[in-house]
Amino acid sequence: MKLYVTLLFALLLSLTTLGYSQDIFRAIEVRDKRAISQWLKNKPDLNVVNDQGQTVLVVAVQAGNKSLIHRLLRNNVDVNALDKNGETALDYAAKLGHKQIILELASKNAKVSSIVNLEIVQDIIESKLEQAKNFAFLSGLLGVLSGLSYGIIHLLHMAYTAGSALFLPLFLLAHIAIGFIELLSFGTANPFLCFSLPVLGLVSTVPSLIYWEKIKHNCDGDDFLINTAVIR
Repeated sequence: MKLYVTLLFALLLSLTTLGYSQDIFRAIEVRDKRAISQWLKNKPDLNVVNDQGQTVLVVAVQAGNKSLIHRLLRNNVDVNALDKNGETALDYAAKLGHKQIILELASKNAKVSSIVNLEIVQDIIESKLEQAKNFAFLSGLLGVLSGLSYGIIHLLHMAYTAGSALFLPLFLLAHIAIGFIELLSFGTANPFLCFSLPVLGLVSTVPSLIYWEKIKHNCDGDDFLINTAVIR
């Protein structure tokens, strides 16, 4: 008798757990933030799967739920879990074209299962790296132009105050030019800030360049592909 009661209790518990696990997938689909938050607070199995073998991470990618994806990755979810089709979360992100999600997954060493998706991911990372490089170049160039412009204005001002009326038009034009550069340089009128802020912007892009170069390096080659034949 006790054995039957124990088995019945175990069955009810498993059914309850299964129903609770499936609720999270429904909550993600309908974007029920309260239910999702409550599920996370209960410290569940983050790698639970639905009927298609898809993890919570995969369903979150399909729904484009960036905040949930971020929280799952922060809690060390299995980023390369395969569903019944042998696809990962990054595969779905690549097929759906979710650029920001692709970049975040790639930064966590996520992998794909096909060459097609690999090429999509590589193209997006290349584009992001190119943007970072362009921003670094423009920030540095703006800083140099700001510094040169102030130097030119200083020289023209010295010449004008010396009594040469010929420098008045040049002086006014230089002021207009530096006003435009100041507008580009965060709208500051302080000579030091006008020069230093773009330079700081250039310096701040260095870690970003290193970061995206590292991710680009990680996703180059066959190591970025999951050998689904072996895993299956």
